Amino acid sequence: MKYIIFVVTVFCIGCSPAKHAVYHVAANDVADIDLVLRKNQTFLIHFKVFEEQPPKKYVFEGKWNDKGENIRLVFKLDKDDLPDLQALFDPSLDESRSVKIIDKRTVEFKKTAKKIKIWGLSCDKK
Repeated sequence: MKYIIFVVTVFCIGCSPAKHAVYHVAANDVADIDLVLRKNQTFLIHFKVFEEQPPKKYVFEGKWNDKGENIRLVFKLDKDDLPDLQALFDPSLDESRSVKIIDKRTVEFKKTAKKIKIWGLSCDKK
């Protein structure tokens, strides 16, 4: 029995990609946001908007890479060219300019950033 539990545990751990970093928004009544950078250089943004009823969930994905002092996220756009990075990383809602929009698919932020703004909300590095 112990062997079966051990095998199942190892299998479950092996199936979930290891995380490099996670940015998470503090509890609020606007949205729940997680940016997960995986060690295999893919990323996911889990985004749940509470203002919509029922709350709407989005998942954005792509690849990330190391660009010197920065982390670069390259988004996989859907057939409607979403996500809209101007809305997701709106510079007018980010006085610290924590995220720089490069083009319609690409953003960058400092590796050393302890927090970044996504949808105008502060997401802390965990």
